[in-house]
Amino acid sequence: MERNASRLIEIIRTGDNEALSPAIAELLRNWKDAPLDDLFSLKEQFDRLGLENREAMLDEALTTISERMPEPFFEAARDYLNPHWKTAVEVLSLGGRPGSLGLFLSMLSGCPRKALPDLIRSIARFRDAAAVTELKRYLTDPD
Repeated sequence: MERNASRLIEIIRTGDNEALSPAIAELLRNWKDAPLDDLFSLKEQFDRLGLENREAMLDEALTTISERMPEPFFEAARDYLNPHWKTAVEVLSLGGRPGSLGLFLSMLSGCPRKALPDLIRSIARFRDAAAVTELKRYLTDPD
């Protein structure tokens, strides 16, 4: 799968729009062998470059993979120092993954200031009343 995964990632990264959907579909068929670090890096690259369409398609794929194999996403989301922390938190929140909201709320008090906006955005995606209560103090902070 490693060679095939490299080919799929290259198609997702640079392929034309017609090749993009089949590459994502093939990646999802082989989700157990998905190279998550490479996919996280690719999503981060799309975000930096403003490639919203590609990022949205990759978000859907990563959300589906997180539903089937949540632990690598939770592992990255628990560690602010993980280079893929922001991506893992975003994907878990996009999918509304059970347990994510509780994890995110528990992380608020120790969250580094730099990561706080990403964590707050991820919590807000849940549109939960308990989350609003927790977030009020951050939303009124002048910073």
